[in-house]
Amino acid sequence: MADIKVKDIAKKGVKTINKAVVQTERFKDNIVRTKEKAEETVSNDINSNEYASNKIKFATDRAFDESVNQFNKQGQKSFMKTKENYQKSKAKIKQLKKKIKDKRKVKSTVKNTKTAIKTSKEVAKKTEKTAKETIKASKRATQIANKGFGCCHCCRRLGSRDRYHSYMSSCFNV
Repeated sequence: MADIKVKDIAKKGVKTINKAVVQTERFKDNIVRTKEKAEETVSNDINSNEYASNKIKFATDRAFDESVNQFNKQGQKSFMKTKENYQKSKAKIKQLKKKIKDKRKVKSTVKNTKTAIKTSKEVAKKTEKTAKETIKASKRATQIANKGFGCCHCCRRLGSRDRYHSYMSSCFNV
């Protein structure tokens, strides 16, 4: 079987705090801190000009950065406003084009209506003229019908218009 190892506690004994050592460490820590603070104050006196120049430098850098940021914000706002104005003007141009197109349609409709009225007046005059000519032609036809059978002197001689015109094509009054 394996041997079990046992620690011997009796050799070490109980630890005790050495107060003298702890107090000297504390003194050393305090002395070191005091020394560092003294050096800082001395270096602060020497570097006070450098500190002031650094402070001014950082303040001007921050002011510059802030002004750049503000200019950027204003630029973005003006860009957005310009974009909106462009879109509004584009819509207005579209509306104006539509109005112009509608006015042109109205003008062309008026022009077409005037032309139609003029044409209908001409057609009415021609119709009246044709009606008068038809009346005259019908009066002549009745007069001819009252005089004889045929439509011309050659048809009257034969006595029958249909018979003559069926085999004779020289009559132009058919």
